[in-house]
Amino acid sequence: MTHKDLVYRISEAVGYYLQDFYRYEPDPHLSVNPVTLYVDVVSGKTMAEGVEDADEALENAAYARGDADEMAMDRQAKENPDFYPIRQFLIVEEGKPTVADPKAIEKLASHYIP
Repeated sequence: MTHKDLVYRISEAVGYYLQDFYRYEPDPHLSVNPVTLYVDVVSGKTMAEGVEDADEALENAAYARGDADEMAMDRQAKENPDFYPIRQFLIVEEGKPTVADPKAIEKLASHYIP
């Protein structure tokens, strides 16, 4: 995947949010899997459940012993999504429609693919 592809994915996710923002509960977040670079918009509740599931998976792996289990735990930790408040990717101006912030999107994409 190229930097340009990731910018497109992030822009697309933010665009979906703007088209249907009523669908999301308060506190929506952009979710980015740092390994696969899968991008999605999730509600605050979904984000909390995802963090809880990731913590549980890591705890379960911690009880296991051996190299294979340690490698699985490392992979799980690497694939835990990063969450960003969606509002940081929006430009909100009084009297104008809310739009995606291309500079903020570009900055996020640069974090994953320089």
